[in-house]
Formats: sequence, structure tokens, C-alpha cells
Amino acid sequence: MASGKKVYEALKSATAQLPRGSRVKVQRIDARDLMTLTVKELVQCGFERQQAEAIAGEFGRESLAALGREMGLQLEIARFGRSLVPDERLKETAGRLEGEPETLEETFRILRSIRHPEQAPE
Repeated sequence: MASGKKVYEALKSATAQLPRGSRVKVQRIDARDLMTLTVKELVQCGFERQQAEAIAGEFGRESLAALGREMGLQLEIARFGRSLVPDERLKETAGRLEGEPETLEETFRILRSIRHPEQAPE
């Protein structure tokens, strides 16, 4: 799991040039990590305490709406999509695969056969 602060900084950087009101889809795992931000951390990110409390309250309802409003964006949680912190996601995946008996190549072969059964060996 990436830290909420790391994901927030990546989101802020990725959206810095977007016009106010832009709609931005946040991949669900990144959204989950964002929602771990505490009021204290949100204040450290530059939000006023009252804003931070409102944002954290929305996190409790699994919503990024208040964060988006304060950033001048419309944030939506997307089931799939590109991660804001791909290096962290690769580390997580590698950690999960560490104890697996298959090699990474074998894992990819299995995934390809699932995604493209017509190409699977007989």
C-alpha cells in the first residue's frame, strides 16, 4: 500500500496543468490509499483544518468528492486505470508473488491464457 501522502502528491502533480472543474478518474487502489489520509496529514498537505475535516469525513463514505472540490477537480473512482504511483504498485505485486512457486514468466503465461484462451496451448 502506498502512503496516502505519496498518492496525493502524485495526484497533485498529475493534475497541476488541468483547468478547474476537470473530471479526473482515480484508480480504485490509489483512491483507497488516498482515503487513509488523516486530518493531520491533510493539514500538512496544505489544507485548512476545516477543509481537512470535511475531506476526511467524505473518505469515511468512500468518496473523493470533497478532496476534488478543494483541489478544483471532479474526482471519480475508477475500477480500472493507470496508477498514480506505478512503482509502488509493482513493489506490492512483487511482494505478493515472492512466495509463489511459479516464475514470473509462468505467471504471465497463465494470465495470457486466461485473457486469450484461444491462444492457450492444447
